[in-house]
Amino acid sequence: MRALVTGAGGFLGRALVRTLLDAGDDVRAVVRPSSPAPAELDSATVVRADLRKPGAIGPQALEGVDALYHLAASLMPPWRSMFEANVIATEHLLASLAAAGWRGRFVHVSTFAVYGFNQLPAGTTVDEDTPLEPEPAQRDDYAWTKLLQERLIRAAAAEQGFELTIVRPGAVYGPGRAWQHRIGRQLGERAVVMFGGRNHLPLSYVENTASLISAAGRHPAAAGEV
Repeated sequence: MRALVTGAGGFLGRALVRTLLDAGDDVRAVVRPSSPAPAELDSATVVRADLRKPGAIGPQALEGVDALYHLAASLMPPWRSMFEANVIATEHLLASLAAAGWRGRFVHVSTFAVYGFNQLPAGTTVDEDTPLEPEPAQRDDYAWTKLLQERLIRAAAAEQGFELTIVRPGAVYGPGRAWQHRIGRQLGERAVVMFGGRNHLPLSYVENTASLISAAGRHPAAAGEV
């Protein structure tokens, strides 16, 4: 297969590129023009593009692509940069797909944060059928922009006719990201502050997550699913 991966220079993006290359795929890895290409991308074709700009992905980059994995996103404030990276960039990518008449499988990597946690009774199991957040404005900027992102991509899939699969990982961890805000804070070399001792965290190891995303782009049963 030929795959195009946005956000290929990120923590999860690098792991996905490695997984796709190991599966024998021809990978085009999209990284920002100003970002150094990690060593994990050495066997991939690096595409320099800032998705926040219209037309950053041209028809040549999409030629022959069977599966597009959309991981490009930002978790970092302020809200305006997050909106540009998560929403505006996605609008530009979808416009490029429409202009090229692309009809492959679009695997969108969303987030566990889009679910409506505040409306659920304590102890409820969250799965793929859990309703999305009905009041995005009441949530943090990341959840809000990812909800908008999903809405845009669903509408484009219905209008443009490409296959859509959505993946909503929890807190992705692994080498290089052992600690993050959902787990706790590392204080120096010998101390860790853990949050919510009784909470069940939606942890997902980076290589397992990359394997799932890869399968979502190639398995027939994944078409149209979350």
